[in-house]
Amino acid sequence: MIQHTSGVLSLALYISTVVSPFPSRDPLYHGPSDVMVRLVGGSHQGEGRVGVYFNSTWGAVCPTGWDIKDAHVICKMLGYMFAVNTEFIYGESSSNQVHWLSDVQCNGREIDITECLRNGLFNHSCQTNLDVGVKCFGPNPTSPISIRLVGGSHPADHEGRVEVYINKVWGTINYNSLDIRDANVVCRTLGYQFALKMGRASSLGFGSGTGPFWFWYLNCDGSERSIAECYVDTPDLYSNHTHSNDAAVVCSEFEEIKAHLFSGSHRNEGRVQLYYNNAWRPVCGRSSDWDLNEANVVCKMFDRPYATRVWGEGQSGVEHRNTSVYRPECIGTESSIVDCLNSGWGTACNNSDLWVTCAVRRLSVRLINADGNPSHEGRVEVYFNYTWGTVCSNGWDIREANIVCRMLKYPFALGYKTSTHDHYGEGSGPVWMSGLDCTGIENSLSDCPHTGFTTSSHCDHNMDVGVACAIDRLKVRLSGSSRPNEGRVEVYFNKTWGTICDSDWDINDANVACRMAGFTGALSARSSSSYGEGSGPIWMGNVGCTGRESSIGECYHSGWRVDDCNHSREAGVVCLIQKLPLQ
Repeated sequence: MIQHTSGVLSLALYISTVVSPFPSRDPLYHGPSDVMVRLVGGSHQGEGRVGVYFNSTWGAVCPTGWDIKDAHVICKMLGYMFAVNTEFIYGESSSNQVHWLSDVQCNGREIDITECLRNGLFNHSCQTNLDVGVKCFGPNPTSPISIRLVGGSHPADHEGRVEVYINKVWGTINYNSLDIRDANVVCRTLGYQFALKMGRASSLGFGSGTGPFWFWYLNCDGSERSIAECYVDTPDLYSNHTHSNDAAVVCSEFEEIKAHLFSGSHRNEGRVQLYYNNAWRPVCGRSSDWDLNEANVVCKMFDRPYATRVWGEGQSGVEHRNTSVYRPECIGTESSIVDCLNSGWGTACNNSDLWVTCAVRRLSVRLINADGNPSHEGRVEVYFNYTWGTVCSNGWDIREANIVCRMLKYPFALGYKTSTHDHYGEGSGPVWMSGLDCTGIENSLSDCPHTGFTTSSHCDHNMDVGVACAIDRLKVRLSGSSRPNEGRVEVYFNKTWGTICDSDWDINDANVACRMAGFTGALSARSSSSYGEGSGPIWMGNVGCTGRESSIGECYHSGWRVDDCNHSREAGVVCLIQKLPLQ
């Protein structure tokens, strides 16, 4: 719910119940895991010793490795925005207390504490009776969080020092950690589209604030609807940090940004200009400051799938006073260039203007076998500029191979070759792509950073890459346990069941394996053949999933059939048992 009241925005977001003996969750859903949390022993709502309910028993959290990021996740599970304290001040547990969690490692953005488990859920041996405790703050039903901009020219409420209202007190946030993505979310929280400028409040003429310094670190990825969705870190709640570093923003009063390509040889090429404040304005930057990440975002604004070229051109050395954007920094997934503007708008520029060429249609790919025919395995060729060409092996590994297979509607890659001379034959024509650096989750090779769609001068056809794609989807089963949700991970590949080596096996890999086995995720990743030794081949090793893949075959790994691992080192999992929503 969003309400404007005299330039102040009140947020009543993500609130289900106040802290009680049971965790703050929607009564119709038990959450992403079977684990519940509560706070006990505190004198006020939102504080206390952390209790964890698992296996029909309430337990505690051992303080080993615990920090403010872990505490943030607990507070968010209970309907609060962040934690301000991790002191162990809420009493000691009994000597026979179960400690379900230890050495938790969260980054602060998780929505459930089970996403952070390093050692799994079981009764850990804890060397102290001091359990983890936290103190949470806003929003909650009795203390909503509000935001406002202070010190701007009256009656404007779109600019000023950023202040947030927590625990019935207005306070400021730190400028030093702020970037344009954070500023965009601040403006979006207030009902504006994006930020034109950010900086120190004192430097922008909005003055310094008073009271607490609420947010020491505000970290948004730019896609959030409000600051309530961002990761925050806080200083000691009652320490007065210097207000010389108070943050301020200037929000755009215009509803949307228009983009256009000017002066190009065709309609999908030209100098990039953005329309705001009643004028078309160029985008500033030397070609060395730009890459295909920024160009891809620009092309998406024109509903084009990706960029094929980016360069700087114009009156170098001549200052442009009406420049709109200076050196944005994109990762390539943003929907608009305004989400990447680290230096804001209206910056004078004496560099060249940005020019891009956008593709008209999505990148096509094919695999050519030794007979010269399309197949599920062969030399990788991409169709660009009305010509089929090859891909150089520089930087190529299983991640890029998996993307090629998905582009061709195959489930995953069986393997790849960094030279096709002896396997599928050398290609002809241009070598279109080189230096690909994919994460493995992209939908197309064009979404990955690379050196550009140009004929490579440092790569010839004896470095053409090849890929073999699987035809059938990978199957997974859990063996060696009497419980259906845990066991040794076995995969069905090449018509044979085999196991996975535990090298680099972690909770991200376990999450993918559990989902393949029909569960919602993993409680823990097990190693050292915890469920007994398997038989047959060890199919995979050095598995490195991000956790978002739909199949373990899509993850990075060292190749099929591992020879430097034995059956005493097989991977296992304990999976979450999904509870159905109550009717």
